[in-house]
Amino acid sequence: MRILAVAFLIIASPGLALGQDLPDSYPPPIDRGTYYLEFIQTDSIDYPDAPSLPDSVSPADYPFLEPPSDNKKTGGVWKIALTDGNPDLIGDDTVYVDPKAHSSTQFVSFSLAKYYPEHELILFESTRNEYRRYVIVSRGNGEVAVAFGPPVFSPNGEWFITMGKDTPSGWSPVGLQLFAAGEGWFRRVIHFRTGMTKYRYGRKARSKNMGGPARCQWIDEDTFQLEMTHNELVESDSYNHYLVHIQKEED
Repeated sequence: MRILAVAFLIIASPGLALGQDLPDSYPPPIDRGTYYLEFIQTDSIDYPDAPSLPDSVSPADYPFLEPPSDNKKTGGVWKIALTDGNPDLIGDDTVYVDPKAHSSTQFVSFSLAKYYPEHELILFESTRNEYRRYVIVSRGNGEVAVAFGPPVFSPNGEWFITMGKDTPSGWSPVGLQLFAAGEGWFRRVIHFRTGMTKYRYGRKARSKNMGGPARCQWIDEDTFQLEMTHNELVESDSYNHYLVHIQKEED
């Protein structure tokens, strides 16, 4: 019923789909996998603060972590024991995270940002001046992924979003990612940059400067509100707001 209602709104109000800074859905049909996102512009601005991280986290508080300072022979590589791994951090039960393999610039500061015990996920932060991105590691299956920002989990924990907002330097990624998550695993299902995105509407290819996602608020297990900043030279930030539904392609 909700999908039919959304389709009616888009058909009845073409300005809703074409006049906003986001396409009505993403990725476009030709590039979709199992899931896609459906955007509906909204006036609601009831959002929490942007996701934040602790000022400092000590790796010494987590016995399954061995930072480079304690492991100089590996050349700055972090060692992480899997959930069912051995405590000596050796062999097939250990994940090795090399900051250089997950950075687009050299000489970054790579540090532990947060541990999410309920999801068995470790978040690292990679920074240099205004450059900033994140690396997520699962202690369940050893999956490693580069993320745009800290995760924001859905109410049932089956999804999390990461966001990257505009930065003056342009070094950091600007966009939105959606990950599926479960007990000891995660998988990236949607990933797109929003600074300039090409998509297809009908027979015509279009480009949108979509700005950067700043904040989000989960509404239910598969719907969240999204706040986007305009990527324009203005005296102060201006925003667009959307309801975003996670949709699954029909078989």
